[in-house]
Order: sequence, then structure tokens, then C-alpha cells
Amino acid sequence: MRRAAALLAALAMGACGDPECPAVPVTLPSASTSLPWVADAPPGTVLTRVGEREVPLLLDTGFPRTSLSISTLAGQDNTRARLELGPVRAGPFRVEPLLAPLGLQGIVGADVLSRLPLSFEPRRREVVLHPAFAPDAAGTPLDVVTPPRCQDKSLPLLLVSGTVEGEAATFVLDTGATGTFLRSSRTEALSSRARLEGIRLQTGFAGLTQASAVRARSLSVGAAETHGTPLLFASAVDAQLDRLEAEMTAACGEGCKPRALDGFLGWSFLREFRVGLTGGASASEARTLGLSRLEAQDHWQRDYVGVGLVFQPSDSPLGLRVEGFLSPSPAREAGIEAGDILVAVDDTPIAQAPSPWAPPGTSVQVTLERAGQTRTVTLEVRDLLPDPP
Repeated sequence: MRRAAALLAALAMGACGDPECPAVPVTLPSASTSLPWVADAPPGTVLTRVGEREVPLLLDTGFPRTSLSISTLAGQDNTRARLELGPVRAGPFRVEPLLAPLGLQGIVGADVLSRLPLSFEPRRREVVLHPAFAPDAAGTPLDVVTPPRCQDKSLPLLLVSGTVEGEAATFVLDTGATGTFLRSSRTEALSSRARLEGIRLQTGFAGLTQASAVRARSLSVGAAETHGTPLLFASAVDAQLDRLEAEMTAACGEGCKPRALDGFLGWSFLREFRVGLTGGASASEARTLGLSRLEAQDHWQRDYVGVGLVFQPSDSPLGLRVEGFLSPSPAREAGIEAGDILVAVDDTPIAQAPSPWAPPGTSVQVTLERAGQTRTVTLEVRDLLPDPP
């Protein structure tokens, strides 16, 4: 697999040549510095200074270009933006307006993050910024595909080779994604196992979309391996991977060998490891991705343990309005209907979905309002996506 990844990197360098588009200027810290993740925000969100303001921005290696919301850009020249990540200075450089309704104030993309020696510490919920790249850092080869032209808005991308149940796959490293995504066609070999349908996702490239999930017996990148990782798939994800493939080929020009992308590697895999982006002779040479397994794994909870409901917050009455159902759904089996408003679980008022609901096999009492009437329903909490046999 290392040989395949190295060949992948060589093809990118040889076909695309030296980029004409200048890299984002960065100033690295004099010593390693930790930045805490913002509480109740997606993994890898840190406070960042933009001009005179300090705002939470998502560090997203799967988002090619740094993008800021219109409100964050107010009063700023987006063609000469400057960011401060603790002691790190980035810019001046062009940032894009963030048009997708993600509920974020902005994203620090791969144009900046590929230039920084940094590591993600999911157990401690922090990002560590380092003063230099480490040429001898162990890890699996990381292919940084840079744009030969400034108008190539879908680059840079950080690509890494892995295997899904022994079958080779190429992933976009995506520290902005809570889940790990795989092409729908790659899940056909997994069709005999349990699937979960009706998952709602908010994406930066397709807005709100629906997805399905299966669990992989094994998912590995280099020597790092997980078991039972949920793999999400959706037509919108397939279309985005197709777009990225086509734009990489167009950017490389005539004679460029097509690049196959199989998915996005997100936190449902990465959370089990210390994630190092420090390996390399420089920001663009001999890069590696370091994945060191964390000794304890009590900082995350198993995905998809619940009662199979899709919610939206309700203000009157305060609670959660049922918008839909997963499949399977213990709640639908128990008679919950779309439009019901859940106001309490085991007599405790709720304004957001319990996390977790309870261990699988536990019964919970849900108080709901329907057409002005209050009733109580007993629901069984289940593991909605069991491990494959």
C-alpha cells in the first residue's frame, strides 16, 4: 500500500508540475502550541482571529479553500485576508465567501492547513501547532495535490491510501467531517449486512441530503486499523467525488492520468488516533500522515444507538418535533408519528436529542404532545447499526 501511495504522489507531481498559483504565506510558531477545540462545535473547531475579531473556525482539510461567512467578512478585504491561529499567521491571501448554510462562521481549508505542521488530539480535544515539519516522522504517505492555476478552486486536496476490508481505496483526508464516506458502488460488496437508511446530513457541497450507512469489519490506513466503523454513502457524495476527480484531471491538463477517489476519511475513523500532519521534508515534499492509536477510547460514543427519529427543535412547546424516521426505527414501531413533539424523556424536559439515549436494550418513557394532547410512550433503545457478523 505504501508503494501505491508513493506512486500516487509521483503521478501528481509529474503530471501537474510546479504550481503557478502561489502558496498561502504562513508564519509558524517558535514552539509547539495547543489550541482547545470550541465546546459544542464540530471536532477541530478553534477560535481564530480574523482582523479585529475572534471567531470559531472549523479546521477542515477536506475543504480546499479557506472560506468565511458573510458576517465574518464584513469590513474585510477578502482578497488580502489574514488569519491568526494562536501564534500562527496566515496571509495575506484570498478567502472565499461561505455560501453553504452550515451554521459555521468559517472554515480554514486545505490551502492553509496543508502548509502547517499540526496534530489533532481528539481525546484532549485540542489542536497542536508545531514549529517545523519532521522529515523522519513515521506514517503513511500523504499526497498533497496542489493547484497549478489559481482558478482551480477544488484544490488543494490531501489524499491518503487505505483499505476497506482488504480492498484498496483512496480517501480525501477530511478533518471537517464527523463521518467517513464511501462511494455507493463500493458498498455493494457489503450489501448482505445491516444498513441504516434515512440519515440526514448537512454538507458543504450539497446542503441537506440523505444518506445510508453500513459498518466495515475493518478500515485501515497504513498500520492504523479500526473495526466496526460506520461508512456513510449518498448520491450527493458520489457526485462530489466525481466533480473532484474531473477537476483534478482538468487541472493537470492533457495526458494526466485519471485519479480515482473512493471517499472522505472523517472523524468516525480518525477519533481513535492522534492525527499527525507534521511529517514531511516541507509542506509539499515527502508528506506523511501519522496515526497513533490512543490508549483509552472513552472520549467518544458508539454511533447510531437510539430510537430511530429525525428531529427539529420546537419552541412551542419546547422540545423536539419529529420530522422523520430512520430505518429501522423503534419509535415508529411504538406509534410515534411525524409532527409529534417530544417534550420529556423519563420525566426530564428535553430541548435537544439525548446523547446517548441509554444503553441498547433499555426502555425509556417519552412524553409527547400531539394535536394538543399529552401522552407517554415507552420506547426501546437499540443499536440501530449492529456490527457485521
